Amino acid sequence: MNIFKRWSNWALIWVLAISFPGVAFADSEATSVVMTLGEKNYYVDEAACSMQVAPSVHEGVTMVPLRVISEIFGADISWESYTGIIRLKLDDGQTIQIDTRISKAFIDNTSTAIDAPTLIQDGSALVPLRFLAQNMNYQVNYNTSTKEIRIEKLPPPNQPPVASFKLAKETFAQGEMIVYEDESYDPDGDEIMERKWEGGENAFFQPGEYEISLTVKDKRGAWSEPFSQVIEVTEEVAMDELTYYFNNPVLGKSLDVTKIPVLSLDTLDGIVTQRKESVIISDCPETFKRDGILYQDEVIGDNRILYHHANGTSQPKKVYLLAINNGSEPATLTVKRQGMAGPSDPMRVGRLAAYNFLAYDQSKPYSLDVQPGEKIIINKDNNSPIKPNQTVHGIFDVSSDSCLTFAIIAVGKQDPINDFDQLIMLPREETHTRGTFELPSRNMTVRIIDDKPSRLVIADGKDDTFLYGKDITSGRSVVYTRNVGNYGVVYNFVIESDHRVGLLLNPRGGAFAGAGSWDGKPFYIPDDGVMKTKEEAALIGIIEPGQQKVLQFIPPGGSYLPVNILCIPF
Repeated sequence: MNIFKRWSNWALIWVLAISFPGVAFADSEATSVVMTLGEKNYYVDEAACSMQVAPSVHEGVTMVPLRVISEIFGADISWESYTGIIRLKLDDGQTIQIDTRISKAFIDNTSTAIDAPTLIQDGSALVPLRFLAQNMNYQVNYNTSTKEIRIEKLPPPNQPPVASFKLAKETFAQGEMIVYEDESYDPDGDEIMERKWEGGENAFFQPGEYEISLTVKDKRGAWSEPFSQVIEVTEEVAMDELTYYFNNPVLGKSLDVTKIPVLSLDTLDGIVTQRKESVIISDCPETFKRDGILYQDEVIGDNRILYHHANGTSQPKKVYLLAINNGSEPATLTVKRQGMAGPSDPMRVGRLAAYNFLAYDQSKPYSLDVQPGEKIIINKDNNSPIKPNQTVHGIFDVSSDSCLTFAIIAVGKQDPINDFDQLIMLPREETHTRGTFELPSRNMTVRIIDDKPSRLVIADGKDDTFLYGKDITSGRSVVYTRNVGNYGVVYNFVIESDHRVGLLLNPRGGAFAGAGSWDGKPFYIPDDGVMKTKEEAALIGIIEPGQQKVLQFIPPGGSYLPVNILCIPF
């Protein structure tokens, strides 16, 4: 590989001084050397040194001593006086033979031409720099004004890591725990940064053969080849799927609940409290076809803001959340919690925004001062251009000491601040929701007494009522009747049980991918992919007798509701 710049009208050659009796030099850990044409003094890693022959230009070619470079960069060197051959052995095992009588060399026994013949000057051998640098993994830069030559040793090429794992045996019963002993390594000694398993389940629950594969990535980004093993799962049943994961819980794990008659289970009652606040929801038009204001309202105090919009135009756009002070006094806006995602597909951004919101460190709110007449952008830290058909989603808990107008806008080339007054209010459509709704935070305390399966119902409009509100732009009252879901509501369940209970989230409306928080630990629901049928449920957590656990949940944009929380004693 050519790693040199071509200098005008002359090539760079290295003069390398050697003593002609056979001599080998010890390896050096030096990384750079700086030489100057015509000067015997040079620098190795900024330490001053001196050499026998100064770099010079011979017939338009620059030259430097061979012994110097061999000692600096750890090459072993020897000389055969009867053949006139210089032999170099590099620290990576590569061998170079230079024939001083002709312009030829051998790289690991492969013949190659040299730019100019080797010279002998004052008992020193002079050989081409370009040749050595191209074959000894050096980076060279030449400064024409100072006549300095800087040589740096490049790291060796990265070798990819090697994936490997070991199993205690090759045959397992259904529901028997499988332990994978990872034996992956990197030949360069780099740290393994990422592992990707295919089929690497903790246990299997159907008989048959299963292929398990592992690939790993090192810190320099190289991936290994996959390493695979095949195991056999027998007809013997050690544990069914639910029992296994209730005893070995994996938060968010998708499980088969075909045998559970979900809608026949008793519904649990609890003590419900709601905080006095509102939620501004901008999900209409969900797919905007032109620039404009998607929704806005003026509020004070504690409020939540949610937007979920797709770019239905043919050009990249941006969706901004603005805070506008139309009053005569300064206002302080505090962002207490937030979760943003996108641009991507609707279900992905709904899942990720919910996770980011629940994972947000509420001990670190931040405040923004909004002067009279000022407009500020709240979501400027996550505002990549939205390509056509992509979706963005944001959830914010805010508090203000004065009335502020919160506006969600979609623009292309316009400036969101200076061009705001020229934007029109986009008309609503009937399928989705926009408006300002009351009481969007629901706290429920539940105690499980009976030793039988039961359930909590979320966002069905009956057991869990929908939010009611008003579209300020039209003055009409709105409720979640068309777009079922209670999106924007944060549910906080405090659950206590007299028995050992496993909790599962079961989607009842359709495809679902979201997030939850179990005792303060955020997790994806499900942990991977999408739950597509009512026969699937994601594991939320385990409650031991007498324990009290806290579940937080926010309906994710892009997913279908309602959902049921199944409480299964075991």
